[in-house]
Amino acid sequence: MRNALADKLWNLAGGALDEVFLLPPRVLGRFAGKRKASRETIEKEIRFLLDHGYVDRPETFFNLPERAPDHVRVSSEPYGDGLLEEYAFKSPYEVKNPHVKARYERHENNRTARLFRFTHNGRPRNTVLCLHGFLLGDRAKAQQMFKVERTYARGLDVALYVAPFHGVRSDGTFASQRLALRPEDPAFTCEFFGQAVTDLAACLLLLKELGAPRTGLIGASLGGYLSALYTCLASDH
Repeated sequence: MRNALADKLWNLAGGALDEVFLLPPRVLGRFAGKRKASRETIEKEIRFLLDHGYVDRPETFFNLPERAPDHVRVSSEPYGDGLLEEYAFKSPYEVKNPHVKARYERHENNRTARLFRFTHNGRPRNTVLCLHGFLLGDRAKAQQMFKVERTYARGLDVALYVAPFHGVRSDGTFASQRLALRPEDPAFTCEFFGQAVTDLAACLLLLKELGAPRTGLIGASLGGYLSALYTCLASDH
């Protein structure tokens, strides 16, 4: 009983913190422009998902990569006794819905996936990959949220995943980051989740190629959902 009560209290505390982080975006969201599209346009976009069986069998919407992506190391600087590195690679995701493809792919920054990695000197260590919440993809904020310094000090390597349309993958405006989740644009949001899981799988393969013996996931809010979604999909492979 005591453990159950403690779990409930921790869940309440975590939920309250999530609400604090999401309050500014919710307020700003009331003033952000919304997509204007006809009923016929939206129905056509959704019909594609229905006709291809993605609603009945949602797992078929996702295609996980099988090999690590070609990548470049964008930057490297000292961190602790090791390095903070930024890696970039072309997102392997291909938009499925032809009625969404053109406006999804016009966001240039989003086509390049990013991964930040905090490593110790010597051999690569077991790694914690952190997945940020909605509108919280800025590296400095994510680094603070996940207590990277503390986890690093305990001997683990740490990495930060950047979700599509967030942080350096956006054009820096609130409106561009909000593209990821918009109730008025469900077909676009489906593509976001498809890309988010694909890029997450690619990051895990990249960490393995870079030498990480084992990698665990930790997520906050949207990041927690993506962690669970990826885990369910990966268990079928």
